[in-house]
Amino acid sequence: MSAAVAEVLTEMRRSAGVRQSEVAEHLGVSRPAIAHWEGGRHTPPDGTWAQLERFYRAKLARAHQRYVERQAAQQVVAKAGAQQ
Repeated sequence: MSAAVAEVLTEMRRSAGVRQSEVAEHLGVSRPAIAHWEGGRHTPPDGTWAQLERFYRAKLARAHQRYVERQAAQQVVAKAGAQQ
């Protein structure tokens, strides 16, 4: 597998804020399998790519929602402070 693909897999997992063991559990594979994919030593099986995409999309969507909620809360606090 190319180093670029391995880097993308690693970056997606880190961006989603999950550990290799969490990804492995979700996919039903071993943690070393995830490490091998991220290290570029092995390629995920064809059917696994779609599972990875769905898993990371859901995790990233939740992370984005939490970010948006925090930003909104900070704006409310800033507005309240400015009005005092």
